[in-house]
Formats: sequence, structure tokens, C-alpha cells
Amino acid sequence: MIAAVSGISLIRGFLNPAIDSLKMTAAGRTLEAVPWIGDVAGGTMDVALGVAVLLKNGIGVAGMIFIAVLALMPLVEFLILAFLYQLVAALVQPVSDRRITTCISGVSSGYQLMVKVIASTTLLFVLSIALVVAVTS
Repeated sequence: MIAAVSGISLIRGFLNPAIDSLKMTAAGRTLEAVPWIGDVAGGTMDVALGVAVLLKNGIGVAGMIFIAVLALMPLVEFLILAFLYQLVAALVQPVSDRRITTCISGVSSGYQLMVKVIASTTLLFVLSIALVVAVTS
């Protein structure tokens, strides 16, 4: 899944800058052909494109940090719950039926699976944002 998501993001990241630069090059060359105005317009377009790339990269990095922090809370919560259920299963084992211990241990395994899902989903999302930011800059 990581390869599929990163591959799709990588292809989109490769195509978008080429299309944007083609549009800007055609518009910029047409505008630069006009005497006196062309020099000012060319410089202004360069500055505007540089600021746009800088803004996009800054927003991308802020988005990655925000997503990582946002996913950290449920990740820690499910890790703690998985540990506590495993601890309860270990404490109940000597005085309880084997089926009850297996059930409590199964709940712990479910929480561990949720931790893996949250971690891999967050990784895929952050990776796709990083690829889009890195490729289009």
C-alpha cells in the first residue's frame, strides 16, 4: 500500500510542475515580448512563483506536523489500552477460565491491530504530502 500511494503521489507530483511551468512559460514569454512592461512583468512573475513555491512548501511541512500530532493522541491511547488489556489478561489467568483470558487477550490484539492501522495510515498520508511538496518544489 505504501508503494501504491507513494507511486500515485509521485506521478501526480511529476506531472503538475511540468504543466504549470508550461503554462507560465507561454504566458511569461508573451508578456515579456511587450517593450518596457515585459521586464517588470518577468521579474514580478519570478518573484510571485518563488513566493508561491515557498508558501506551498511551508504549508506542506506544517500539514505534515499537524497530521503527525493529530494522530499521536489516538495512537498513544490505543497503545495504553492494549497494554492494560494484556495486563488484565495476565492477572486474571490464574483465577479465571481459559476462555475469558483468551477473550481479554483477543481484545488486546484488536487494539494492537488498530495501532498498526493508525500508524500506517498516518505514515501514508504524511508520505504523500512529503512527496507532493518535495517533487513540486
